[in-house]
Amino acid sequence: MSRVWRNLGRLLLDHESKIFALVLGLLAADEWRTLVTRTGEYWVYLVNGVYGSPLLSLLVTALSAGYMTIIVFILLAAGRPLARYETPMPNLSAAVGGFAVYLFGVLKPAATPLVSIYIPLVLLAAGAAIVLWALWYLRRAFSVVPQARTVVANGPYRYVRHPMYVGNMLTIVGLGLIVGTLSALFLSLICLALQ
Repeated sequence: MSRVWRNLGRLLLDHESKIFALVLGLLAADEWRTLVTRTGEYWVYLVNGVYGSPLLSLLVTALSAGYMTIIVFILLAAGRPLARYETPMPNLSAAVGGFAVYLFGVLKPAATPLVSIYIPLVLLAAGAAIVLWALWYLRRAFSVVPQARTVVANGPYRYVRHPMYVGNMLTIVGLGLIVGTLSALFLSLICLALQ
């Protein structure tokens, strides 16, 4: 039986980029659908001169959709890594760390916001922008699970070894604040620790 599990693990490792591309492709399609829907919903605010939070919200959704779409293409084009973990725990913890943020979507938002809506929206937009900036330089060296591809030392990688994590951390804090409950703040701490 352990041989079956080892073979399944090997199969998953050999095709992990394509599997993550499929999952992220579905999530990206949903983000693009959300962007179109919200544009229609927010139109009434925009034509009546309310710009701040609707435009920030649309920007965050567009950046998120763009980020996931770019990652799908990178993962589909990814070749074999130079090296990777062959054991499940580092790969599983990286996958859980990357996808745990979607748990914010199942949390019920607070009746009263903790802070002004602009604070979490700015954190979300800044985090997504930093991630996209880092991804521009990372390109084909990107992976969801820990892998050795190539060392990137230009762009934001000149200043911070893992700028995508910095952007993700800003996004996680923004998500916790936008939901605004104790459970959301606790989930933020867990997601930050996983980063």
